[in-house]
Amino acid sequence: MPASSSPRPADEPPAAAPGRLARWRASLDPRNSLSARLGWAHVLISLLAAALAGIWLSTSSRQRIEENSGQAFQQYATQISNEIDVQLDARLTWIATLANALSSVPAPSRQRLLARERERMPEFDWIALATPQGALAASTGRFDPATAVTLQGWFRHGLAAPWIDDLNQRPDGETARAGGTPGGRGRDRGASGAASTPEALRLAAPLFDGEGRVIGVLGAQLGATWIERFGTDLIGSLRIRRQVQVLVLNEAGTVLFGPATLLGRSIAGQPSPAIREAAETLRRERAAGRAPRASAPAGHAIEHWNDDMPQLAGWSLSDGYGRFAGNGWTVWVREPVEQVFAFARSQLIRTLLALLAASAAIIVAGLLTTRRLTRELADIARSADQIRAGRRAALAVVPGRDEAARIGQSLQALLSDVQQRSQALERLNAELDARVTARTREVERLADENRHAALARERLRLARDLHDTLAQSLMSLLAEIRLMRKLAPHDPAALADELIRAEQAAQQGLREAREAIGQLREHPVREEGLGAALEHLAWRSSERSGLEIAPRIDPSLSALADGRAEMLYRITEEGLRNVLRHAHARRVELTLDRRTSDGADRLELGLADDGTGFDVRSFVDEGHFGLQGMREQAELLGGTLTIRSRLGEGTRITLSMPL
Repeated sequence: MPASSSPRPADEPPAAAPGRLARWRASLDPRNSLSARLGWAHVLISLLAAALAGIWLSTSSRQRIEENSGQAFQQYATQISNEIDVQLDARLTWIATLANALSSVPAPSRQRLLARERERMPEFDWIALATPQGALAASTGRFDPATAVTLQGWFRHGLAAPWIDDLNQRPDGETARAGGTPGGRGRDRGASGAASTPEALRLAAPLFDGEGRVIGVLGAQLGATWIERFGTDLIGSLRIRRQVQVLVLNEAGTVLFGPATLLGRSIAGQPSPAIREAAETLRRERAAGRAPRASAPAGHAIEHWNDDMPQLAGWSLSDGYGRFAGNGWTVWVREPVEQVFAFARSQLIRTLLALLAASAAIIVAGLLTTRRLTRELADIARSADQIRAGRRAALAVVPGRDEAARIGQSLQALLSDVQQRSQALERLNAELDARVTARTREVERLADENRHAALARERLRLARDLHDTLAQSLMSLLAEIRLMRKLAPHDPAALADELIRAEQAAQQGLREAREAIGQLREHPVREEGLGAALEHLAWRSSERSGLEIAPRIDPSLSALADGRAEMLYRITEEGLRNVLRHAHARRVELTLDRRTSDGADRLELGLADDGTGFDVRSFVDEGHFGLQGMREQAELLGGTLTIRSRLGEGTRITLSMPL
């Protein structure tokens, strides 16, 4: 051991631990294991199912809780509204009964009766008796009107029948002080929505004598605190277990009973059009006999009021009871939405945790199950890897009739067949190697022959070019020399002109030889394409000779640039050279078209002039090298060269070959 090393501590993990950790991580990689892939798919499906179940539970439970709580609040509001109507009907009955009793009591005893009744009914701030002319006959409590009795609403309405104040029919001049409690209970009607204390409620009933004549009006005022005490006692008697708020609003939307932050304030938009419509609909149904008298307009909804907090609220509209026709009050029972759904959220969280725990258990069980189910496939995969590495020759076939066993047996059969085929292929490869060696020698021999044939074709083309350039120029020069030799003894003066013509023939031959050499070096077809090369050739020939040459090239053939295209260019070049030298033409037409014959495409090259023409048969018999070379090149291309000409009618040369 090296000096720098130290003993491994007792609690250090063994050296093989990192290897086991790496194998464990690799087994969880879905790219390496089918069981891991199935397990992760199981995990994703379980988590997705849990998420969808949670969303469904959240939505359904929220809707159910909203509906159930709203209906419960609606029932509470209906009970409170009905109890208010019953209590007000009882007070109205009481005031009417007291008025009837006072009508039969002598005037001196009426004051004592009023005092005794107020002691028995302390919720009344005052009780007053007025004559039909508006004079105060008796009173008890703190009745100190600021306006005349005849101007007060309870007196005017009480002359006709028992009446309860709806808080909206008082004259502008009447204030809460006119019959209010100390401290001025009442509301300021000047600013809508401003905070104020709810008004007291007034009642009145007429007094009749034995003949049915009105002999007075009895009025009373329920203190503003009556509805607060009554509402508190009523909520307690209902035993509502939830932390809800109860509000009572009059027809003007002012809170008569409710939380301190809203008490005396006017709620904008209340009662809402929906409440008013519900009340009108119920009245119409009652008038038509389609609804019982005991039913009342009620409902529930999520509301946003002055406290800017969404509330789930149930409501019920006061619809009267007995002789009390109702005063349009609306009772609301509400609870903040967040508080309503707090229990639902806690239930949802517990449900989701339970779902996650169940999913985790299912995931673990699924992983163990998939690992057990794929173990046999893993053994087959391991043996296949060993076969590929050359460490074994056969698969580890699992006995049985399940899928893994059938896969292993099928793979083993395929492996045996592949091994047999591999051995057969090795034998065939040996035979093919021998055949390839023989064929290679044959191909080399044919390549040598092709090279010799190519050289022969190139020599033939060079011979044609030399014939068309140097040979003709030399023949012209030789003819001039012979003529000068004949003229020298007889006409020495003509030698100068013949020398000039001989010099011109030599210069023409030199120029044509240089052009032929230049054309051997140039490859216009390979550089520009057949179409552009033919157009350039036509332009160059026209510039040099003054002929009108009209090329017409099919665009689909312009891009040809192989060896065949170069031979077509040389054939065209030879034809134009013959036209320039022998035809004495004014116009030449050059065409390159695509034709269809017997379902096959063919290329057709045409060259036509309006020159002197010639006898085709005599030229063929004489072995004209230019035309003969053009025919030989056409045959090399697999095509045919057709020459049509008559003396004085021009010449047409057509080459047709397969594409």
